[in-house]
Amino acid sequence: MGKPGDIGPRYDGPAIELAGVTVRRRLVPLVQDIDWRAEYGQHWVVFGRNGAGKTTIMRVASGTTFSSSGHATVLGHRMGRVDLRSLRKHVGLVTTKQRLPDEERCTAETVVLTGHTGTVLPLWSYYDDDVQGRAPLAGVRGLRLPA
Repeated sequence: MGKPGDIGPRYDGPAIELAGVTVRRRLVPLVQDIDWRAEYGQHWVVFGRNGAGKTTIMRVASGTTFSSSGHATVLGHRMGRVDLRSLRKHVGLVTTKQRLPDEERCTAETVVLTGHTGTVLPLWSYYDDDVQGRAPLAGVRGLRLPA
């Protein structure tokens, strides 16, 4: 895989492409033969029952889980052929499974901002005005997390 270096998105194809993706754990398929293509600028919502594989698909699409078969391309880079440490800087994933410190300043906005930094915990010093200005785009400015 070569030395880690900062790679950027390639805009000559889809933002995400899953082709025949199957993920197995201990020979049990979690998802099977998934095909999905998301173009740049599109917005997607993934719905399904508990255990249907929504989180698994998002983990493959964000480069945090590898497929057992098929292939995944994220931001123009084929998983397994790219240094994920560099690619993850360009992929934001926000999930309900995130656990945030129980602090007064942890809001729904904070959760969304962790997607910008690619972290599961807030990086308070990193959230400058430019980054914080993106929160209204997600419709979360000023929302409080439930107690």
